[in-house]
Amino acid sequence: MVTDTHIDAAAEGHIPIQTTVKTRRWLAVGRFASPYWFLPKFGTNLANVPFETHMLLLELADNTYACILATVDVASGVRATLSNAGKPKRTYDWLRSTCGGDTPLHILWYAGKTGIAANTSVTLAAVAVGRDAMKLPALAARAAGLPEPLSKDNMPPFCSSLMWCTWDSFYHKVSAKDVRAALSHMHRGGLVPGAVLIDDGWQDTGGHYGEPWLEEHGNDHTLRALKATADKFPAGLRSLVDDLKKGFGVQHVGVWHTAIGYWGGVHATLARELGCELTSAAVRIAQWKKGSPHVSVTLPAGKNALKFFRQYHSAIAAEGITFVKVDSQNVMEMASMELNWGRYELVRSVQEALNESARQLDRSVTDSTTPPPILHCMAMSNNTMFALAKFGGGVLRNSDDYYPGLPAQAQTNHVFVNAMNAMFTSTCMLPDWDMFQTHPYEDEQGNVDPLAHRACRTHATARAVSGGPVYVSDKSGKSNFALLRSLAVSPTRVLQPDRAALPTRECLFHDMSGGAYDTPKHSRHSSGSLVMRSLGKLVQRLHACRRRLWPKPPAEEVALCLKVSNLCAAGRIGIIGAFHTHRWLHGDVACDCNPEDVHDLTLEDRVVVYAREADSLWVSSRRSNRFFNVRTLHLPVCGCEVITYVPMRASEVVAPLGLLDKLVGAAAVLSWDCSSDGLSARCKLLRDTLNDGASKFGFYCSRPPTSVAVVENLLKTTYGCSWEHEYRDADGFLIVNVQCELARWKGIESHTVELKFV
Repeated sequence: MVTDTHIDAAAEGHIPIQTTVKTRRWLAVGRFASPYWFLPKFGTNLANVPFETHMLLLELADNTYACILATVDVASGVRATLSNAGKPKRTYDWLRSTCGGDTPLHILWYAGKTGIAANTSVTLAAVAVGRDAMKLPALAARAAGLPEPLSKDNMPPFCSSLMWCTWDSFYHKVSAKDVRAALSHMHRGGLVPGAVLIDDGWQDTGGHYGEPWLEEHGNDHTLRALKATADKFPAGLRSLVDDLKKGFGVQHVGVWHTAIGYWGGVHATLARELGCELTSAAVRIAQWKKGSPHVSVTLPAGKNALKFFRQYHSAIAAEGITFVKVDSQNVMEMASMELNWGRYELVRSVQEALNESARQLDRSVTDSTTPPPILHCMAMSNNTMFALAKFGGGVLRNSDDYYPGLPAQAQTNHVFVNAMNAMFTSTCMLPDWDMFQTHPYEDEQGNVDPLAHRACRTHATARAVSGGPVYVSDKSGKSNFALLRSLAVSPTRVLQPDRAALPTRECLFHDMSGGAYDTPKHSRHSSGSLVMRSLGKLVQRLHACRRRLWPKPPAEEVALCLKVSNLCAAGRIGIIGAFHTHRWLHGDVACDCNPEDVHDLTLEDRVVVYAREADSLWVSSRRSNRFFNVRTLHLPVCGCEVITYVPMRASEVVAPLGLLDKLVGAAAVLSWDCSSDGLSARCKLLRDTLNDGASKFGFYCSRPPTSVAVVENLLKTTYGCSWEHEYRDADGFLIVNVQCELARWKGIESHTVELKFV
């Protein structure tokens, strides 16, 4: 259902939503702490639904669910959000709200400009109601006109490669020399990423890097030239790109820029050279910082945006750049409001310019509905989603930054926020869970959080399960290559599930992080190590105070771990990523392994279950009451687990588990079939090219196989390939180790394993 209304010519207003059924619990996703990023909020009382809610998922008292999406009316540019009705004015209203009654929500709408005709009909929200909460956000998004999200088959090419980003390694000090040194180290470690992203610090900005509010007034932080800064990239980008591609085998090289060129926009001299007119607006970019000043930004708007980005992307394409990360996108909304253009007009025009001009970077993108190679960042808003709808969606950063300098137990909040935000963002975009580091963070004294190694593995597992791009920002010489190899089968092929990861039903209305956590911006930067240490000490003291005042957290917090689900093998295999994300809880959390956790997996009466970290394999069967047998695992602080579910038909004797050395090994399963008599089975799986030609495959077999063979063509011949297998009678676990000669098997991506039971 799409809700329409008529508005007058005012710039903004509100419309109440009356609820006739009592609400038990709700999940809200919106911009609650920053104008750039979404956060989840939870509650039981509609009077507490926060301002700037974009999606509201309700559990109702009649055992149904409702999802409300605030929309953007593209024709008129009117943008809507959701909020509570404000503080009750009468005693009766106050009693109703505190008792969880039908206190109305409000749809807040913003035109931000005059000139809208009176009684204009606009669409402000899309509503879906039903008994399956997991399906409702997507149904509401389709009703609102948002496109289907990207899948791994039509995502931009750089998203399927293992990627390294310069940001947390060098920050603004990045140089061509540093990038070459980092790639040389990775080459010596035996794994060079298939894609490299050169983040903030490469552009010619007159030496003024970073956000304008971080330095003294007078440094305009604007883009001075289309080429790289000569002091750090003396031979330009072309020389570096050629070295990365020809010398190291990197296939995709991308660069960073903002939606207005640089943080402060475009310098007047460059604009004159390009023939672009600039528009100035004073915006308060750092709205999360109390007392932050308004900063003047100069940006090409309207037709000038297309003229600017065409020339900019043409210039970097000539340097060999194949994709871009576009940051600070929501500043366009602020500038548009300041200029009285409405909150959507500038966003729409710049997104149209970006999506047209960025197609120069990847000539394979010819369909106008296929997204160009852009990673959209600081763009979490329904403005961006609706502006991108006509281009088929895109890849959207799904949370605030990953901060390696935070204490390990606080870092797990990043995983939790990404999982809950995905309930909204995955309806039309491919969520990007951000970069991470495979090695622990060290301060200037060499101190390392004792849980840091465990947190690194948790971050890697979360990215592997997410279904989005997987990229690291390891410092040069610090990479954990074993962890990197567990993410991919080749530098250009990350093992990715079939869709975007979503929290399971039991997690939808629970805060498993211990509450909201606002991260100071400086804790991420190398120059902020003193801040990081102070923050770490503060968090430790808060932990100690909490333990003294509340020695036992609520029972619900003890019981719940975060679980996110996904699918592999064209939907035939389900996976669960389970995480201990509670930063106040210092004991284990329970993780119930239930096949029904994967909401869109078609189940049979038997389901094979494999817990990777525990190395435990069993078969879960339906009981007479139609529920499955459930086994409980326990996760330590900052711990994680990947659980694979493979439904088995009555005639099947084999269930493939995939590559056992990978975090999401089930994503290596391409197809399998069993004969109707149960005497043979054939499984096609991706082979591992990162382990000297060795691939370790796992299967469940209901009885020992009489023969195991690797067959690759109709003649059933294999050259330069050997294999051996081991069968565990206790649990039916079959392990097949295949060794190939790399030279003979170059270019062959898969193995076909044939099992016989005669």
